[in-house]
Amino acid sequence: MKSKPKVTILSAAYNHEPYLSDFFTSIAAQDYSNIELIFSDDASTDSSSVKIEEIERFAGVSDIVGAYNRAWDLTIQPKNLGIWGNAIYLVEKLRQSDSKYVCLLEADDYIRFDRISKQVEFLENSGYQAVHSNCYAVDKDGKPLGRVWNTQPSGNVRKQLEQGNFIMTCSFMTTRELFLEHYNYKLFHEQENLFFGDYGLFLSLSKNNEIAYMDECLATYRILNDSASHAPKHRPAMVESTLRYQELARKGII
Repeated sequence: MKSKPKVTILSAAYNHEPYLSDFFTSIAAQDYSNIELIFSDDASTDSSSVKIEEIERFAGVSDIVGAYNRAWDLTIQPKNLGIWGNAIYLVEKLRQSDSKYVCLLEADDYIRFDRISKQVEFLENSGYQAVHSNCYAVDKDGKPLGRVWNTQPSGNVRKQLEQGNFIMTCSFMTTRELFLEHYNYKLFHEQENLFFGDYGLFLSLSKNNEIAYMDECLATYRILNDSASHAPKHRPAMVESTLRYQELARKGII
């Protein structure tokens, strides 16, 4: 019997304690068994560490979670690394993995029970090496806000991405090889000092690779007014970084 390819989930967390139960439960409930979770809490100031330690203890005895426990790498950082520092930590951990596929899932979001199996099956049989899907949106209390998109294009989406990002990070999966090739934090962070890296990843990857869209809500995206993506104080940096990524793409640098 052909073995299932390993999938690594990279997860960053900071002050996400109210949402960790949904996050961990959604991973434990996956109907796909060969999952490696690499999780890093960036020295949260809330009670996240208590919740994470509870999860670790629970994982050792639970019939539901226990099968996954050997592949759950949960780290609580002793000091705050910042958004980029925590991302780099996760990427360097990924370099040590032997997984075939990788996806990103921040700890305030969660995924449908068949998200991993659906996307692996698609990538294994479609000829694509990257895929994303539609998502549901919820507010901080879990109140449904509807589907994020009506539909999105598949295939050569470079030109559309240059106009703005429409790939929800919590729904994206690609090969480990392509992720490590295109998540260029030395350029994005160390040289350009940009605010976030997922848009740069998608633009860079789309330069020579097609990206598929699945019109199913395989993930749930939580909208938090104080998150890095939505807080008003971060808005200028977000806009500046978006414009710079688009400029880098137009110049063919990414």
